Amino acid sequence: WKLPMPEMGSLQQLLEMVSNATQMTRDRIMDGIMAEGFLPKLFEIYRTCEDLEMESSLHVLFRLFKGLIMLNEPSLIELCLSDEHVFDTMGILEHDPDYPNHKLQHREYLRSPKLFKQAVPIRDAATLAKIHLNFRLTYLKDVVMARYIDDMSFGTIRELISLNNAEIVNHVHDNTKLLQQLFDLCGSRPNGAGGGGG
Repeated sequence: WKLPMPEMGSLQQLLEMVSNATQMTRDRIMDGIMAEGFLPKLFEIYRTCEDLEMESSLHVLFRLFKGLIMLNEPSLIELCLSDEHVFDTMGILEHDPDYPNHKLQHREYLRSPKLFKQAVPIRDAATLAKIHLNFRLTYLKDVVMARYIDDMSFGTIRELISLNNAEIVNHVHDNTKLLQQLFDLCGSRPNGAGGGGG
């Protein structure tokens, strides 16, 4: 029993294997998905399908990725929402067969330059990545998958967000300069510009 490598002709088979995953087959499915080259090949097929407007195949890919997310594997969810893969993942999840006449725009929304404004500059790349990941996880949970997500998937994503929040808070707590900037910012707000009068 082995997950086939993604090919245009194997998408339906992959969907059926993921949709019918049991506790016994789940680990083998995860091993196949996390194997080197599997996701990039899947995204390559997706880009071909989108370029050629192969709507039925795009709908299969949507169902497949919905199934992958609902396997509740934190490492897979994080990988799909990583800088490298997030826009391919969201592109696939725009092709919801339940909305055939409605163009979803997850990629356009996540690319908006207005989304991320830093009150104080965070220069640590790992912490910044956690902040971006948490936003994507929340968007996935509350918008993209809101109609489909079950309690277990909801809990998995919420747990991921909590763990990331703990790391973000720890970074801020350990960075005295950043902490002081935050205190200064908060302290300046109640009285407007701070020094005031005259």
